[in-house]
Amino acid sequence: AFASLLGSTVAKAPTMASKAPLATFLADVTSQENDYFLRSFEALGVRLEQWENETPSQATMGFQNLIQEATSDACHYGEALSTLLAAEWSYLTWATSLGTKRPEAFYFAEWIDLHAIPEFQNFVGWLREETDRVGREADLELQEKMTGRFCSMMELEVAFFDDAYTAKQIH
Repeated sequence: AFASLLGSTVAKAPTMASKAPLATFLADVTSQENDYFLRSFEALGVRLEQWENETPSQATMGFQNLIQEATSDACHYGEALSTLLAAEWSYLTWATSLGTKRPEAFYFAEWIDLHAIPEFQNFVGWLREETDRVGREADLELQEKMTGRFCSMMELEVAFFDDAYTAKQIH
């Protein structure tokens, strides 16, 4: 779903200058980050059928619904940016707050590294600037929609992490 949100946002971006950073990030998510997930699942003994057929939590269903809305033709570029910004900025803040400390398990350490590298920091910085630019140019109705999407995504991020701390192991 997240890759679809990125792809949709690339398509909605009004200029090549706006499309390029989004497309680059989409390429990273569908290659480097996807490879990370596959290797991590294998190391944890999680079979493909398990993670493809797992019943999603309420937070995950909320993500899926919000992302589906943000990919619709009716959703403005600014709303899609606000959705992405909430997700990515929260990961950047979390990962960079750890400094150089890393857990031993590669699937924890590499997840942190993916969200603390300079390229990711630069992308989130660009995403913040682009969202701010679109918001400044938007009318009040669009600004309110952008704010609503950002806040909804942040609430879902909190719920997602709360679920992670209370979930049963799947393997």
